Order: sequence, then C-alpha cells, then structure tokens
Amino acid sequence: MNASESNIHLFEPQQKLCQQLKTKYSNQNTKEVNCFALSNEATQTTLYYDQEGSGLASMSMRKLDHHDIEFDHKEEIETQTIEEYCDKREISEITLLKLDVEGHELDVLMGAENMISQQDIQFISFEFGGANIDTRTFFQDYFYFFNKYGYHVYRILPSGELFEIDQYDEIDERFQVTNYLATVNKI
Repeated sequence: MNASESNIHLFEPQQKLCQQLKTKYSNQNTKEVNCFALSNEATQTTLYYDQEGSGLASMSMRKLDHHDIEFDHKEEIETQTIEEYCDKREISEITLLKLDVEGHELDVLMGAENMISQQDIQFISFEFGGANIDTRTFFQDYFYFFNKYGYHVYRILPSGELFEIDQYDEIDERFQVTNYLATVNKI
C-alpha cells in the first residue's frame, strides 16, 4: 500500500487543537480527525496541561516542578479503545499505529490487545520517557507485552537506525524520551 491509498486517523482530545486539525485537513478525504483520546476503556476523564495547545498534555497530573512547568489547566475528555473504534468502522488491520500520548501508551495498547494478539497491527511506534515516571509504567511492561504476542522491539536511534532489543535488561529503563518500534516481522 502506498501513501495515496492510506487512510490516516488522528486523535486529539484537546478540543481547540482538534478543531484546528479538522480545519487543516478538511479538504483531505484520507485523513479523519477525532476529538477524543485512545485508552484501555471508553470513559470520560480529565486531560491536564500547562497551556492551551501544549504538547505535554496528559491524562496524568504530571509533576514537572523541576522544569518550572505547572499543569494548571484541564478539560474533560472522552476516551475510546482502538478496538471499539476499528469495529465501528470495520477496520480489520492497521499498518502503522503511532503513539505519543504522554505516558499512557500502555493503556492504548491494552485497548488494542486482541488486535495485537492476532498481529493485526503490523508496526507500532511508541514513545517512552519521563511521562512514564508519572504513570509508573516501565519499559519492562512494554517489552513483555510485545514479547507475549511475538512482536520484535527496536529502539529508534537518533541516526534513524533501529537497534533490536531481543532481551529485556534493567539498563533499558531510560526515562529520557526515546522512540521505539514494535513489529510483527523482524527487520
């Protein structure tokens, strides 16, 4: 499948940002903008952020005093699971799932666990870093989750190269923002 045949589904729970995305992509039929978050259940929750439009917005009240950042804004948001979303739209497989949800990546993955267990998602890109301190999730949680379903896990190096992590080690617990790729097939 090439890019012109792809459908892109974007999820942005901050209402003002979501409306900006809807305006930006209004003439592109291959992009669907959704004004809710993905998680492990369909519910209402609170999104916290330091300023409107912040890239740090999280469903956790992050403690970033050491960076002089205070999460003093919030809004109520809706969450859905990937599986519910895909079922409603009759989407049976996903080529690339890219996650950057400020520490809640594992929750999103749990909301797609059946699809992942059947390897219906070919590539999963996710971020791991300081936000995982606030959610108390560890790289170990991600590694064993993917390992259980036969996925290969790679660290994306600053050069763009992939470094396979074929065995978990505590040294992998790096809380500086790092991107990873989990794949069905070995690269």
